[in-house]
Amino acid sequence: MENTADSLVERLKLIKKLNGNLWGWPNEKVQLKQAGDVLATLIADFPENTSVLINMGALQVDQGKYKEAMTFLKKAESIGSADRNLYLNIAIAMLNISAQTRADAHLWFKKAEAFQADELTIAAYFDPQGY
Repeated sequence: MENTADSLVERLKLIKKLNGNLWGWPNEKVQLKQAGDVLATLIADFPENTSVLINMGALQVDQGKYKEAMTFLKKAESIGSADRNLYLNIAIAMLNISAQTRADAHLWFKKAEAFQADELTIAAYFDPQGY
């Protein structure tokens, strides 16, 4: 029987691989669906795992589901995550929710500077020149 922790790490590595191939990749929609399918099972199996929550939030941001992303990201924050990608993803989502949240996004980018990214989490796509 496969070790649950090993299985989690392997699936998070798969998410990183799928995410790394998203932009400019000819099968972007297929990659997003695959990542979403893997993350849906991870959320069901590990609902309190901050890496899983951060990755699901990033995927939601990449799909333009900014408010939905905040549900996952804020849960990871409330659990106590100290992951740079968490705060980057919150900032990126906030830039896109409303003018009011956009005004505070810079605070989250600043907060992210104090942390290191976990090797098993992803940051949503962000083009700073687009803002």
